[in-house]
Amino acid sequence: MELKNFIQSHILDVTPTFETTNQTPTYYATTLCKKLSDTPLSLYSISITEDDIFRYDSNILNYLKKINQKRQIPINLKYYQYLAILFTEIYFDLLKNKPDEFINSLNNFANSTFTFDRKTMNKLAYFMATGSGKTIIAHINYHQFHHYKLFEPDCILFITPNEGLSKQHHEELINSNHPAILYSESGLTNTDKVLIIEITKFTEVKKGSGLSITPDSFEGRKLIFVDEGHKGQSSEERKWKSYRDQLAENGFVFEYSATFAQILNPSEAPDIFEEYCKSIIFDYSYKYFYYDGYGKDFSIINIQNPREIQADLFTDIMFVGNLLTFYEQLLIFENNKSLAVKYNLEKPLWIFVGSTVTASSQKEFSDILTVVILLSKFVSEPNWALNLIEIILNAKTGLRNPFGEDIFENSFLLLPAIYHSTNREEFYHNLLKTVFNGPGPLRLFEIKNAEGEIALKTGDNSYFALINIGNVAEFKKLLTKSNFTIESDIISPSLFDSIKSKSSTINILIGSKKFIEGWDTWRVSSIGLLYVGKSQGPQIIQLFGRGVRLLGENNSLKRSNNPQIKPLETLKIYGIKSDYLVKFLEAIKKEEIELEPISVPIKPQHEDKWNDLKIIKLETPKFYHDEFIDISKNSSVSVTLNLLPRTTVGISTSTRDTITIETMSNTPEYDDYLLDLSPYINLFNWQRIYTELLSYKLEHNYWNINFTIDSLKNILSKGAKSSSDNNFCYKLYVLPEVKNLTTYSDIIRLEDIAILLLKKYISALYKIQVKEYESKNATVKNLTDINPLSIFESTLNAYIQTVYVKKETNLLSYLNRIHNIVNDTNVLLTNSPYDPTLPRIIFHESLFLPLLLYTRDLTHIEYMNPTGLNEGERDFLLKLIDYLKNPSIDLSNYEIYVLRNYPRSGIGFLIQTSEKFYPDFIIWIKPKSSIYPQAIVFADPKSGYFLSEEKINLALSIKDIEKTINSQGYHITLESFIIIVDNSSSPIPDKNLINLNQINLIFEKVIPKLNKIDSQP
Repeated sequence: MELKNFIQSHILDVTPTFETTNQTPTYYATTLCKKLSDTPLSLYSISITEDDIFRYDSNILNYLKKINQKRQIPINLKYYQYLAILFTEIYFDLLKNKPDEFINSLNNFANSTFTFDRKTMNKLAYFMATGSGKTIIAHINYHQFHHYKLFEPDCILFITPNEGLSKQHHEELINSNHPAILYSESGLTNTDKVLIIEITKFTEVKKGSGLSITPDSFEGRKLIFVDEGHKGQSSEERKWKSYRDQLAENGFVFEYSATFAQILNPSEAPDIFEEYCKSIIFDYSYKYFYYDGYGKDFSIINIQNPREIQADLFTDIMFVGNLLTFYEQLLIFENNKSLAVKYNLEKPLWIFVGSTVTASSQKEFSDILTVVILLSKFVSEPNWALNLIEIILNAKTGLRNPFGEDIFENSFLLLPAIYHSTNREEFYHNLLKTVFNGPGPLRLFEIKNAEGEIALKTGDNSYFALINIGNVAEFKKLLTKSNFTIESDIISPSLFDSIKSKSSTINILIGSKKFIEGWDTWRVSSIGLLYVGKSQGPQIIQLFGRGVRLLGENNSLKRSNNPQIKPLETLKIYGIKSDYLVKFLEAIKKEEIELEPISVPIKPQHEDKWNDLKIIKLETPKFYHDEFIDISKNSSVSVTLNLLPRTTVGISTSTRDTITIETMSNTPEYDDYLLDLSPYINLFNWQRIYTELLSYKLEHNYWNINFTIDSLKNILSKGAKSSSDNNFCYKLYVLPEVKNLTTYSDIIRLEDIAILLLKKYISALYKIQVKEYESKNATVKNLTDINPLSIFESTLNAYIQTVYVKKETNLLSYLNRIHNIVNDTNVLLTNSPYDPTLPRIIFHESLFLPLLLYTRDLTHIEYMNPTGLNEGERDFLLKLIDYLKNPSIDLSNYEIYVLRNYPRSGIGFLIQTSEKFYPDFIIWIKPKSSIYPQAIVFADPKSGYFLSEEKINLALSIKDIEKTINSQGYHITLESFIIIVDNSSSPIPDKNLINLNQINLIFEKVIPKLNKIDSQP
């Protein structure tokens, strides 16, 4: 648990970039080893050392390079992908080199619950959420297996559930530079390529000349990859599992699934339960994916009393409620196009889909017909539609949630205000125009150039909806019986194939089984549940997992938590029948992700003073237009690239006694490891180097930097030759054997090092230029100009911070206690930092209240948006409060204000090792009698284990910004302090590095400066 919390605190929020995943040791490995230096890691009594971690890390980097070789945009590993691969490294290393010790330690750990032996160590399973990148892990697993060479496989199979996924996997394997071939196109051939085959192709007895095949057709020892590993576990699919087991004899299997939880039941199938308890090496199921901030948020209608109203009325309310939710999502998308581009959000899509993939399901056909009838009714009966709109937007449907509130209470961000400010008919007309592409009677067209497609339009408008089913002929009979006329469209191509296109007019997709089976789209924002059958848990979770997929800013897969676009990052789930919702919620409960959102009102404080408080504005965006960087004319940059194993040198130490952030720059004993690349320049393929660096420039949006092959050669010609060199562009440390060039591959290795070095140089130069530009062009704004509470979701009357608690029976009293606190302002605004229900800090100087704490060890809160204070931040504030209340401290002539400085929405400073550094708090200190002089102090509490010299040096570099703004006529003092919250390092007050017991030093440094400025004429 301690290691897990450590990882979440220090690795989770790292944005994977060149600096974190494309040089060794990676940030992930370095950070883990910092933890190991304090708390050694052991795996079932087998010690894992720092040397082991760095060895595994080097292997992982090599695998990553192999799969990125042909990719235009390289893959960067998320932290959980890195950990899954790292654990696999450990597993294979121990199984290959210490098998008996490893198996014995596992059995000791299992304590007779399970028994491990060599035979049962032939499978690894990865329980990972849909959209978390299991495919990349599979591709690296391929290289891991071949690296450790447990055996030489006679054939390699990649087993998928269907042909659609087989084609997707084939494309991805080729992109990752893997030799791969489709069985459906090649049949059984003698090849060393990865053979991709559907599980449905296997049979017990071969009949006829088709592509079906028996497992014994594949001879020898096999390496097998299985996508959707849960397939074959239900009783009707057990034959599939038997085929897989037969194939796996004497071989090795990798399995991947997001839904193992749905099929693991120790009472119903104890053998399967034991098998996967022993083989799941990494559990990153959806609850972890979601709590880490990945994927969309979600909202599932939870109704306490569905049977209190008629079934038809329930269906009508659910349909129109879902329609209004989707309409609002479309409006928000249209009104926030620039934010949508920034956060990689596509135009919303509303889908109606069930959990069955059976093409001829009569129940699903009946539900699809119901949706068509409702769509027709909505566009042709405005009074019926408007009456439902009225009760939904006014939250008077009669349907209540478990807390007795109408299910649509506070469900909409914009629509109630729009509805009440326009007449009903205009609201209805605008909705038709936005969702249905215009008014008119409903018309249905069979798309003759596509299989299984029926398109819908109103009047002569463009198509707005598409039905995609397997058996069009049968469904047309149902439509005809219901008095619908089906016209023919012999011109249009497949509309399904173009739904992902930005030019698509389709807003609604109905009944597509392709969505569950792996259709790759980011558009889905609302789901209307159709038929949900029995024992459909895995299909429900697959449906849910594909709906919450989110590309995110810079392809991060993460929610932005920007309140303006929150509805676009929230999957809304409705059901046209109440029991569909019940079954869906039952499946979700198994994933332990059913959460109760509780809105905590955030109260602004001292708003009358916001206009007096000043904030610095760093004009980074203009840099990309105003500045042009010629790499040949910038010689002030030097970088160090250390490629030595950690066992070779002991540099960059952080000890408990003092911080020593050292380099080898002036250490003669390391001169033997220095490498100057100038003698090798003419051996390199410069067209390859130049192309690699152009791709790097584009990938990192370094649009305004210019370099040529000659300027790059010039950089490599200026390598340090000894520790005493003063004029150099780089210092490169490598093992002596790297200098020995005996084969062509040795030259390629050195060329790769040159590319790595030049990337680091370009990155360093660019960030230095941006930082200098920020300092020279800093301006001052009033705090009111930036809205310090913009991070919070805003409603008509309040700002909101949302906490999420599991919906479990044993937590109902806990949920009620939180509701009671939130609903009583006096209680909510009582200082309770250690309250086990809703810990919070209340103090006069804060610009908003309450400041919530996120401490999962103390409460049952699973997630908080925006995130709450951690323990270090809490301890800092409590020490600050104690200091300000100390009667012996006279601050009566000063006003002091404190603001939580949130990443992205707050004030950040560019540093070399990350995109931005956002100190946790901003403190203003000013005289009561005037606006100026005033001090702006940036304070960042953190563990001493993770001190960065650049963050410490902000105390120095911020003075350049201070000089710039005061040249504009202001009287402002800028300071930056790092506060060590544990005993891991000693303070250095001269560098504004202090501990929790030295809060006084902030004021003792700042106030004399204010007095000095105030006394100047």
